Amino acid sequence: MIIQTFGITDTGLRRNENEDSILVNDTENLFLVADGVGGNGAGNVASAIAVDVIEEHIEDTDSSFDQSLERSEDKFSVDQAHVVLEQALIEANSRIKTVNNNSINSGQGMATTIVGALYVLKAATLVFAHVGDSRVYRYRKGVLVPLTKDHSAHQVWLDGGSIGEAPKKNIITYALGLRDSIPVFVDRDSSQGGDTYVLCSDGLHDFVSDEEICQALTKNKAQSVKKACENLIEVSKKHGAPDNVTVIIIRCEDEL
Repeated sequence: MIIQTFGITDTGLRRNENEDSILVNDTENLFLVADGVGGNGAGNVASAIAVDVIEEHIEDTDSSFDQSLERSEDKFSVDQAHVVLEQALIEANSRIKTVNNNSINSGQGMATTIVGALYVLKAATLVFAHVGDSRVYRYRKGVLVPLTKDHSAHQVWLDGGSIGEAPKKNIITYALGLRDSIPVFVDRDSSQGGDTYVLCSDGLHDFVSDEEICQALTKNKAQSVKKACENLIEVSKKHGAPDNVTVIIIRCEDEL
């Protein structure tokens, strides 16, 4: 499998500061979107720590770290990618929690959502992990499917049958940095040629409909992934872009 990738983040139209962080590392085939939350502008610190720690962990982990797992021509096999990505998110949570514990005023209570992915080329598989309400979608043959489920009060309400008044969508139930330990949700998806993956913060999926995401991906199918990302940011701004907006696109193509 061959992949084309691009990512972009934008402050939006109503925020003074961008608290999202993004990483597109084509050497490691590592992709991250983090959406920081916290008082005193500390959300950007939390999201930046998360991205830096996860990237460092992936880069510093050798492919022989667990000899019990099957090796691959990629740096990691699918099983190894699953383990190392989970470990990286756990380490990022610990690092942010330590900063919170050592903070007296500024930055206390900061946290961040995270969605991250490692692409294993030879296995044509996306291994992804998330905490919070940043998402991964797969677009295949005109159908957009969310591969993650939000860790939010609103999602709990939906899962419980939508009884009573709906909670606000921005109330998250899990995030990096607030607890000593957190559940990290890791999964994998086998790709087909022509598949497109979208990683994004809630600044995109809360204000841009699934239909609009599909339209942007279809419209730009013959163009670059960069153009598709830019188009999604433009669509969010047409809706007022009240939040920071971050999106990464991974387009999969069969090898010739």
